[in-house]
Amino acid sequence: MSSRWEGIDMALHPQTAAFLAGYNASAPVIDYDTVTAAELRALFSIPKPEIGSDGLRGIEDRTIPGPAGSVSVRIYMPQGDGPLPLTLFIHGGGFCIGDVDTTDGLCRFLAEEARSLFVSVEYRCAPEAPYPASLDDCWAVLQWLAEHGSEIGGDPSRISDAPHDVRDVHAGIAETFRRRIERTGKRATGQALAWLPVCHLGPNEASTPSTIAWPVGREILIHHVIFP
Repeated sequence: MSSRWEGIDMALHPQTAAFLAGYNASAPVIDYDTVTAAELRALFSIPKPEIGSDGLRGIEDRTIPGPAGSVSVRIYMPQGDGPLPLTLFIHGGGFCIGDVDTTDGLCRFLAEEARSLFVSVEYRCAPEAPYPASLDDCWAVLQWLAEHGSEIGGDPSRISDAPHDVRDVHAGIAETFRRRIERTGKRATGQALAWLPVCHLGPNEASTPSTIAWPVGREILIHHVIFP
């Protein structure tokens, strides 16, 4: 079965191609048929960053009440007078790997550029806490922001959510969040999606070349979908 993308020039920018060549040369070979969640976490973990402010006003780690105990969050506070917009950031990792540290640099950048209070959630992961535990934790944080966002200098009338990576399955979930927020009398003012993997996972579809051309390809997407 031929791909509808045949004959279309999909060449990468030289800088992107160089980056990916270096990444793929050093990336570990992973057998997604046998790998465990613990092994994946070890492969993708990074050292805990020094919590500095960079161009931000400050960064704070704290806990808030959740559906199964406390939920840890990291709050990124940009410069400027408040109250500031609030953004719930949901880190990537297929519901089973990743944490607030793996996206710390990204959140620093986004909070500063968007001039929004970013709140990154350390939600529970599968398989220890099967889906929808992760979603329940994120919803608890979103409710807390709607009720207590002013306590951290935010404006609860301006709340956005920003799912990252496979969390862009939240393209649909984000809409659910928006409706839930508005039922509380607040207003969801924005949604941001990053690394949107809206693709068919069959063997002969147009998304298959991403397995080779991009680190997040078919195997890892299927693994994220079925692992929980």
